[in-house]
Amino acid sequence: DPDCELEVSGTGAISVPSGTTAQRPTARQGMIRYNTTIDEFEMRDDSDWQIIKKGGSATGGTITYSGSDTIHTFTTSDDFVCQGELVCDILVVGGGAGAPHDKYHSAGGGAGGVHYATGYTLTAGTYTCTIGAGGAGGTSVGQTGSHNQSEPYLSSANDALASPVDAGRPGGESSFGPDGGTVLALARGGGTGGTHGAHGGDGGSGGGGCPHYNRTEGEYIDVSYTGFTRYGNDGGYGGNSTSGYMAGGGGGAGAAGEAGNTSNIGGDGGDGIQLSISGAATYYAGGGGGGLHSTNQGWSASEGGLGGGGDGSTGEAEAGTANTGGGAGAGERGGSFPRD
Repeated sequence: DPDCELEVSGTGAISVPSGTTAQRPTARQGMIRYNTTIDEFEMRDDSDWQIIKKGGSATGGTITYSGSDTIHTFTTSDDFVCQGELVCDILVVGGGAGAPHDKYHSAGGGAGGVHYATGYTLTAGTYTCTIGAGGAGGTSVGQTGSHNQSEPYLSSANDALASPVDAGRPGGESSFGPDGGTVLALARGGGTGGTHGAHGGDGGSGGGGCPHYNRTEGEYIDVSYTGFTRYGNDGGYGGNSTSGYMAGGGGGAGAAGEAGNTSNIGGDGGDGIQLSISGAATYYAGGGGGGLHSTNQGWSASEGGLGGGGDGSTGEAEAGTANTGGGAGAGERGGSFPRD
């Protein structure tokens, strides 16, 4: 064939060079070899060796590689396009809740819900990845303001409150499913932390309970989807006068929030769940730490849960870590600021 540099005919086979990762040759673009370390064909493309994948391929998100795996990460809403049948692991994480902003008592925000599937078969087509944002922090101070929550995130105990304070906002919902079809999994956002006059909000993980008044924590209310394992927990119960009015921590994907305790520390946020879908063991969806009634008497701040939970503070509230589903930590009495 005059259009080819090299043409080999016949019904047999060509054996390409093979060797371990350590035996890779000095690289030039276009090289092809078989890697015996990972048992995959690979080619040199730009500045790295890339796996030549078997079966279908896909586009969408930020693409990275780990061994023989191709990883598509979405931090903003976009399409995932399968160009053939794929067997995938899928992780969906809801947004963490914002911190309350109150004059008296504030609890940790709940983490976003987590849904995880392994060995999930996707057929060719377009799938919509919707990414929920972190919940906004509260904006009003004192015993007035708008709770600005709706079902299913508003705990039933809050329905009858005449003038709930501004406890911040739940996290946004994340989902994955075929374009125009029924979602395969939807992870609810975290429930907001409780504050003076309002219980912890329900969500993918529940918000912590405020101390002294309406101490009830928010509940974990995510639902199940076929082929996915769901992770989430309740927030921690708010303390009373014997615990120094310490607020509860927000629930995390791997553990419930800690209750306001008698050690003069707000409840820690619940730890998230550790998964290796990114190519490295990583925690997702930690709960926010509970705030303090006062900094007097040596009282100290709580810790956010592993997986991006914000720490409770003796002053300004701390936001959850971006792109983890972590809930925000709460601030000290009279010192909290709005935080997403």
